[in-house]
Amino acid sequence: RIVDMVAESFDVGIRITTLSSSSIVARRLATSAVVTVASPAYLAKHGEPVIPADLREHNCLTYSLDRTPGEWHFHGPQGDISNVRVRGNLRCNSDETLKQAALDGLGIVHFPELFITEELAQGRLVRLLPGFEPPPGTICAVFPSRANLAPKVRVFIDYLADSLGQAQLAQANKKR
Repeated sequence: RIVDMVAESFDVGIRITTLSSSSIVARRLATSAVVTVASPAYLAKHGEPVIPADLREHNCLTYSLDRTPGEWHFHGPQGDISNVRVRGNLRCNSDETLKQAALDGLGIVHFPELFITEELAQGRLVRLLPGFEPPPGTICAVFPSRANLAPKVRVFIDYLADSLGQAQLAQANKKR
């Protein structure tokens, strides 16, 4: 669930989102390409989508806390934008559950590439729809206010920014 940082007295939260105006403060830690993936087993049984509209005929595993759950967005090869209404038999708020379901061959999922690099490298998940890229996700630390930010929280946020920045740099170097 998305928590109310102020009402529930959270010091810091981590969200992958597009930044919007809000009563909380956000610090961008990193960006991650979002990729559309499935397991080889799923693709062998159901075939591979060629264009985003083909996803309507597939079992798509969706994240329930997305701003537009059940609607996936793509930038096409000519810069066009496609919004596709997808459906499937699993909609949940756990990225680990969605990743495992995709690995188990249950469907197609949109996922931050930063968190599935090993699975892609090992061929356990396959990137789909070349040329059609979902908008990247922004990984943010969110907190109620900059004023009175505890030193331990500031150090933690700096550590996350450094760690995720290093992971992002390593991922970019692997692509070269």
